[in-house]
Amino acid sequence: VLSKSDNPSDWIILLRDITEEYNLKQAQDLISETLVHDLRSPLSSTISALDVIQDSLANGDPAGIVEPSIQIAQRSSRRVLAMVESILEITRMESGKIDLLLSEIIINSIVDQSISEFNTVALE
Repeated sequence: VLSKSDNPSDWIILLRDITEEYNLKQAQDLISETLVHDLRSPLSSTISALDVIQDSLANGDPAGIVEPSIQIAQRSSRRVLAMVESILEITRMESGKIDLLLSEIIINSIVDQSISEFNTVALE
């Protein structure tokens, strides 16, 4: 604050707690990192499966690899689509436009699918 003669006479200090904004930014960063990682895995499986298909077709598919590779690419593509749809659902939930429907899942089939998808990558 300046006096009538434009000399500093007093100070005003304004403090604001930014903890909530900081925590929100940290959560957003974590979600972004997780999203990128989770999308990269099925996309890598899809690309690997398509590469195997391309190589097999060039060689006349001697080992019958095309069909299983197509199935892996389809499953991986569906996983990416499901993740994108989940992101859209989260956005709708945050805006209050959707209700949650909880259900049980059998994790064995998810693990088996993941092993199948990464088996192709591991064989390369």
